[in-house]
Amino acid sequence: METKRTSIKQYSKKITISEVSCDISHLTSQDIPIYPRNPSPKFESILNIEKDGVNVSRITLGTHTGTHVDSQNHFLTNGIGIEREPLSKFIGQAMVLDFSKKTIGDGINSNDLNYYSSVARSNDIILLYTGVSNYWNHSYMDRIGKKFTYLEPSAADWIVKHKIKSIGIDTFSVEKYGSKKAITHKRLLSAGVGIIENLNSNLKKFVGKRVFLVCLPLALKGLDASPARAVIFDILD
Repeated sequence: METKRTSIKQYSKKITISEVSCDISHLTSQDIPIYPRNPSPKFESILNIEKDGVNVSRITLGTHTGTHVDSQNHFLTNGIGIEREPLSKFIGQAMVLDFSKKTIGDGINSNDLNYYSSVARSNDIILLYTGVSNYWNHSYMDRIGKKFTYLEPSAADWIVKHKIKSIGIDTFSVEKYGSKKAITHKRLLSAGVGIIENLNSNLKKFVGKRVFLVCLPLALKGLDASPARAVIFDILD
């Protein structure tokens, strides 16, 4: 069967992407793994078909639940809220880089990223596959919990220097758990770099490939983050 194609313009150049997408965001449920001290989701039925003729539900969840996008005011006092983050940061060409051979819990540094200098372009999105997402449905909090792969501050400096517009990772956070100064977050956010956290293990199917990403947070006024749906498309030419 012939692959369906869609042509779009990016970087003043026309590219063609497949119309078949791959979802790289986690399914949100009431038992989804949650970063320590964050609230767990709650789903409630408010109206139901049997009694009211329609189903209507209430959801309660933290802004950093599952796959999500951080806004500047997550860590910056005068930073913008999630509704003001430019969506263009989270739509565009992305390189999927493989860091699954690093020991889980270690930090990714600038030397690690230097290996990919020849494939990372200015204005790219970089998606980091660490392998941590493979454990999502296998007692994740017991096996991974607070020990997940993250970005060292030197990696944040590398990202800013190379004018990467967004960074995504398949772990709870770009920051080492327990960091008091949150240097990585602050350096990225203050430079206007988008942050996407908690991507799923489908990312491993695209390691080493250039793809097209669409990742859209909700327009939540003034908030520090938003759950997001992240999908990637093959670039066909």
